[in-house]
Amino acid sequence: MALSDEDFGLLQTSIDAIMERIAALHLNLRIERDFHALTDFLRSTGTSIINTTFDPYFHPVPENSFWLRVLDEDGVTVATHAETMFLTDDFVSLIESGELWRWAGSPPPAGESNPVIQRPPVQIKGKVAYGGSMWINPAQRKLGLSLYLPYLSRALFMRNYETDFHTGLVLGSLGLSSVPKQGYGFTNVEPCLTGWFAPAEKHGVAYLCYMNQQESLKQFQKLPQHPQFPVVITPNFDARQRLKA
Repeated sequence: MALSDEDFGLLQTSIDAIMERIAALHLNLRIERDFHALTDFLRSTGTSIINTTFDPYFHPVPENSFWLRVLDEDGVTVATHAETMFLTDDFVSLIESGELWRWAGSPPPAGESNPVIQRPPVQIKGKVAYGGSMWINPAQRKLGLSLYLPYLSRALFMRNYETDFHTGLVLGSLGLSSVPKQGYGFTNVEPCLTGWFAPAEKHGVAYLCYMNQQESLKQFQKLPQHPQFPVVITPNFDARQRLKA
C-alpha cells in the first residue's frame, strides 16, 4: 500500500529520532550489505544459532537486504540486526517449504519428520519484510538496542519499499514472553511451527511475529509512550519533499 505524506513523515522522523537515541548511548551505526561479514562476525561471537536466511554460505541473500552494525567508541561491533524482503503470495509457504532458510523443498535430516505448521488467521503476502540475526553484546543489553534496531530497520524498509507486512520468528519461551511485543514492537505473536526447527537444528516451537503496514505505523505513533525506552518523535509531514530536494 502506498504511503501518505503523513506516513512518510512519521517514518523519516522516527529514523532520525532512533539514530539520535543510539548516538546518545555513545554508539555509532552503519548500514551494511556484506552478509559474509555478518555471518563471520556472528560465528566469532559463539552464538548458537546462525539464521541461514542471512547466511550467504548457504544461498544468496535476497537483493533487498541489509544489516545494521552498531559500534562502540573504539570501533568494536556491539550489536547487529538484519532485514530482508520477500515478494510472495504466501509468506507461510516459505516456512513450510524451508525456502525461508535454505533452498526450497530441502527435507529435514534423516529420521526427522516434517514440522507441523499452524497458519495465522490472515494471509501474509505482498512485500513482506523479515528480520533476524539480532545480537547484542552483554555490556550493551537493557539499554534499548533490542527495540531501536528492529524499529529502525522496519522504518527504513517501509520508507524505501512501502512494505505490506513485517515479520520475524522467535523460538521457545521467548515467544511466550513480553519481548516480541514490548521489545521488538510486533502486534501479533502466534505459534507457527512445532517440530524440527531448521535454523536451530533442534526441535521446538517457533512463534511467528507479524504485523501489517497500518499496524506497523501505529506502533511508531506509540513510540513516544513506550514504557521503558520512549523515543521522542515530532513528525515532519514535508519529509518526502525535503528528501527529494
